[in-house]
Amino acid sequence: MPNDVETTLNYAVPFDDQPLYKYIFSPPEGLPRKNFEFKAYPVTVRDARGTEMEEKADLDVHGFQFVKHKSLETEFLDEEHIKEVYFKEAEQLLLSVIPWAKRVHVFDSTVRRKDKDPLDPTEGRGPALRVHADQTYDSGPARLRIHLPDQADRLLKGRMQIINVWRPIANPVAHNPLAVADWRSVNPAQDLLATKRIHPDFIGATYNVRHSEKHQWWHLADQSPEECLLIKCYDTVENVARATPHTSFDDHTSPPEAPHRQSIELRCFVFELD
Repeated sequence: MPNDVETTLNYAVPFDDQPLYKYIFSPPEGLPRKNFEFKAYPVTVRDARGTEMEEKADLDVHGFQFVKHKSLETEFLDEEHIKEVYFKEAEQLLLSVIPWAKRVHVFDSTVRRKDKDPLDPTEGRGPALRVHADQTYDSGPARLRIHLPDQADRLLKGRMQIINVWRPIANPVAHNPLAVADWRSVNPAQDLLATKRIHPDFIGATYNVRHSEKHQWWHLADQSPEECLLIKCYDTVENVARATPHTSFDDHTSPPEAPHRQSIELRCFVFELD
């Protein structure tokens, strides 16, 4: 029986009508670190387990997809081993799932693991408890020019995507599962708020997300380490899902004794051209 969860999700609320920004270091004197805040809104996160969405959610239509994949890597403790084994597995996985893909390049990885309090900011990197999309329509190509500068112009002559490959580590997910929004329920022009992330040496950008009652949220209850969630973060094609909102959320139905969540996410370029 599906485990739909009544919970709250943290959406961005701008302070004014100016473009959003956030300083990742101390801002200039007299300037706030950011010009928005987060507010919790009640939502229902529907469970895809045992429904049509578990098997038929599609990257281009819904903006996400569930796939079964057993990895040779199980602990994700050795960074070099992750690169040697898991990066290659993820590349082959995406090549098998995306029919037009000729090449995949992993450019970023994050392990989220907290042994004690998953919300303690002093202890490792925990779940991201805010609704967001990893790339904007402008920062997707800009990211490619950072990582593959000599090849970017040629590769952008064909289709290019950025896909987040998200997988639990060691145990089925509890306490802070990952929710994804059905792209068909998102109004990009109204809901996606481009936000500059100002670092000391460069300026990046992501989307924070404005709340809408129309958003439809999904998760996969008890997602296991042999089940991956693929999330569309960017696409050069404009008439498909392009920047899927997602967030971790508090699941009050999780058994208190269940292990804290551990997960790994890889961000991958997917190219039509080799």
